[in-house]
Amino acid sequence: MFHPRDRRDSGFSLIELLIVVTIIGIIAVIAVPNLLTAKRNSQETSAIAVVKSIVGGEALYFQSFGSNSSYGTLTQLTTNNCVDPTLLGNSRNAYSFTVTLPTAVTYNINATPDSAIANQVRYFFADERGVIRQQFTAAATVS
Repeated sequence: MFHPRDRRDSGFSLIELLIVVTIIGIIAVIAVPNLLTAKRNSQETSAIAVVKSIVGGEALYFQSFGSNSSYGTLTQLTTNNCVDPTLLGNSRNAYSFTVTLPTAVTYNINATPDSAIANQVRYFFADERGVIRQQFTAAATVS
């Protein structure tokens, strides 16, 4: 014969709910640091890719617009469509990019992290040799 369930028997007990909440908390404690590491790695990888893009843009500018005798500033690179125009004056994935021209035949590219993450990620540097250098805690340089 069918008997309706007692109201006390339906649902989850307090202990069952506490166990589930504890398990979810443990998973969150394990997952959050991994997510932050993945975010930092993606920001650094993106910065390296942009620096490589600017190095390629400088080579293009040198051959096509600089008459094989001068490199261009970031403004000149974007104006002549050698690099993405959104790099000019904008931060990309928490990095800002600058190009300086010490002489007509040399350039320096700096990828500087925004201040909010500066103590957690690397700084990047490249010059006309095309080698990308990195350093923690301070702007990267040739040495």
